[in-house]
Amino acid sequence: MRSLILLSFLLCLSADLFAQPDTTNKLSFFGYVEAYYVKEADSPPGNQRPAFLYNHNRHDQANINLALAKLFYAGRQFRFNAGIMLGTYPVYNLAGEPVVLNRVYELNAGIRLGVKKHIWLDGGIMASHIGFESALGKDGPTLSRSIVADNSPYYETGGRLSFQSDDKKIFLAVLALNGWQRIATKIDKGAFGTGVQVMITPNDQLTINYSNYVGNGTATKRLRHYHNIYTIFSPGEKWKIIAGLDAGFQKKESDDGQESWFSPVLITGYSISKKIKIATRAEYFHDENNVIITTLADLPFHTWGFSGNIDFTLLKNCLLRMEYRAFKSRYAIFEDNNGFSRYNKAIAFALVLWFDD
Repeated sequence: MRSLILLSFLLCLSADLFAQPDTTNKLSFFGYVEAYYVKEADSPPGNQRPAFLYNHNRHDQANINLALAKLFYAGRQFRFNAGIMLGTYPVYNLAGEPVVLNRVYELNAGIRLGVKKHIWLDGGIMASHIGFESALGKDGPTLSRSIVADNSPYYETGGRLSFQSDDKKIFLAVLALNGWQRIATKIDKGAFGTGVQVMITPNDQLTINYSNYVGNGTATKRLRHYHNIYTIFSPGEKWKIIAGLDAGFQKKESDDGQESWFSPVLITGYSISKKIKIATRAEYFHDENNVIITTLADLPFHTWGFSGNIDFTLLKNCLLRMEYRAFKSRYAIFEDNNGFSRYNKAIAFALVLWFDD
């Protein structure tokens, strides 16, 4: 553990010392490493954390959540992204993909269709248009991801037609996809989905977003429609408030009815200083029919989550994070050394470093 932290710190220091100033080069490189250690209060059998967690999900061992190397080109008429990754995040989140593809972070290209307008047509493996959290931990106020982020798409494959206004206050996109978080169509033969995203940023303090997905569910041909709404509000330089609500509906297998699930989340972040930030999160995930989350005990998933987070900016491109997180479920669904419990508590540490030229 100490050697891993030392190595990460030295890499971070070298990135900070030798980072080159901004240039006009359009071909750029981005490198990212996120090391972590999580200790649960009631040790589960083995090292696996609850199965609905796809990030930082190994218990009582130092590990790498995500190590990423990415090339990207941003031209006036053409752009592309290509990234490969390692870590426990791709191992678990892309477990259903073929081996040749489950280390691909992004692989997409786009052409500009509007001469004077920002209209782009992109295709390939892209970051999801759903949600305010991504696989890159440094971009979010909390060390871990919310339950709903871990159980909705992080990536998608298909085509996207997008428009952004000149003042960047309006972003619109329509998408045709291979399905719900899928790269290879062979896994769900005939799977297809569509999506829409509307993002409005009237000023620097407020962002409002609506995204949806309509199409096949994972490993099923039953129709699924999913809605994601969130707002990001910064009332001052020190505060950030994120409020989101996700709701999904899927046709039942046995009749014409529907199964549903939903999840609200509220995150507040505060900058104590330029180098120290704190954040809290409250969330709830309701999945009565286990459409998205299946428990070991085969019980409905009605779970609250709470977390407190503190970040220390050690160097320009190096972040040390600590978080306490607790889950409380209506039913005893969490496996521990005494069987099953309604509670799960853990403390996590992460060291994040990145480099971009």
